[in-house]
Amino acid sequence: MSPGDPGGRRRIAAFVAAGVLLCAPGTAVRSDGPGPLPLPLEALDGREVVLRPGAAVLHVVFFATWCPPCVDEMKGLADLESDWVGRGYRLFLVAVPTRQTRERLQAFVRSSSPPGEVLFDRGGLATRAFGAERLPLHVVLDAKGAVVLRSESLADEVGSTVAGLLGGPRRGTPR
Repeated sequence: MSPGDPGGRRRIAAFVAAGVLLCAPGTAVRSDGPGPLPLPLEALDGREVVLRPGAAVLHVVFFATWCPPCVDEMKGLADLESDWVGRGYRLFLVAVPTRQTRERLQAFVRSSSPPGEVLFDRGGLATRAFGAERLPLHVVLDAKGAVVLRSESLADEVGSTVAGLLGGPRRGTPR
């Protein structure tokens, strides 16, 4: 692209706008609707992992390694997982296919040791099925796979929803 190329500047502006839109903050929405499970995803070693109902709480987080709000939530996700480990809580970090590769995800996991199980949505099926248009997107599902909460921030009701589904306060929280 040359400095006088207005088409190139428009493409860059559109690209930046899409990134801002994907990573924009949002709100939580209670859903109580059926979920799109089961869904096939890809583990970082290339094997297929099918996300299906069964755990008391499935917390699916759509994220990208290039999304600062997504990366910033990793510590909070680790704390949430630690609070509910062994009580039926399962955390899955699903990397969207936009500007991602399995190799990039492997490097991210090596360098930052994120919580939960990191999966890759190479073909975008899960991203489309859950309507993950903005990142991060948290989807909390009950044992039957029904969507209980959709939130664009870990701070928005995710912890209290998990606590409600698992029947108690988070570890270290007074009763």
